[in-house]
Amino acid sequence: MEQKGFKCSDSGKACVNQFYFQAQLGSHNEKKLYEGKECGTAFIHSRRLGTECWKACSSHLVLTRHNQIHTGEKPYECTECGKAYINNSSLTRHKQTHTGRKPYECTECGKAFSSPSALTSHNRMHTGEKPYKCNKCAKAYVYNSSLTLHKRMHTVGKTYECTECEKAFYSRSVLVRHNRIHTGEKPYECDRCGKAYICNSSLTKHKRTHIGEKPYECTECGKTFNSHLILTSHNQFHTGEKSYECNECGRAYLYKGSLIKHRRMHTGGKPYKCTKCGEPFSSHSALTDHSRIHFGEKPYECNEYVKASSGHSGLTTHK
Repeated sequence: MEQKGFKCSDSGKACVNQFYFQAQLGSHNEKKLYEGKECGTAFIHSRRLGTECWKACSSHLVLTRHNQIHTGEKPYECTECGKAYINNSSLTRHKQTHTGRKPYECTECGKAFSSPSALTSHNRMHTGEKPYKCNKCAKAYVYNSSLTLHKRMHTVGKTYECTECEKAFYSRSVLVRHNRIHTGEKPYECDRCGKAYICNSSLTKHKRTHIGEKPYECTECGKTFNSHLILTSHNQFHTGEKSYECNECGRAYLYKGSLIKHRRMHTGGKPYKCTKCGEPFSSHSALTDHSRIHFGEKPYECNEYVKASSGHSGLTTHK
């Protein structure tokens, strides 16, 4: 066995090389070389960073770049649009959005991406792999950014609250998206038919209806879908799994949306208000049915008897 050549006189511990030997000495004299500017956590050598920001750095250069997250410094600026980034690699990826070049193609569905990391993340939708696991509750995610957002739940909780319905969120961006439900703002518009959506992901799913693209296939029955989320919900019909459970009464649902609507029975929350008469409702679908009373619209027709109803529940009652 190779003899360890560097021995600490304080503890008697032997080290393989000088790097680890210096780190060992540093642990005794508490010399801390690198310190995070914002979180104040100091560490003996650049391989360690405190648990304040959950980040470990391998060199002083990486630490310097990491500190830009805290300071907000973005020295790498795009000459095309002026958008700035923390590091050069992020700027390089961004520049490809201007050229439209997407050389990395998914072998499953043919979708193309501008970077190999984006393709790797996309492939997880097909494989179901979730490599980013929470060390507090073991919940797993496809993206590291999703895990970071989830960790806020354990550390700071839901700090962003909606002033309309008092619902709270872990990030400002999710709150902004939620507020569009109340304001009716739909900034993402389809360039083919003009239909608009609250978030970009909904627009992306909608665009697939024009081209007939349904890349997500059920392995049980062969049915295809235009989003991974819809496929996941569909799979629960085969398994019978109802993963969304009410913590008040224990009732379980296939869909998260169904659970949210159910919970309003306990809280009495009615965030959807009619702009014509001001009557509030617990769900968007109930508001839509109500609005038809004002406009005289009756889209649900009985095929047994020629009588139309303004709401689907009204048609069911008639039958």
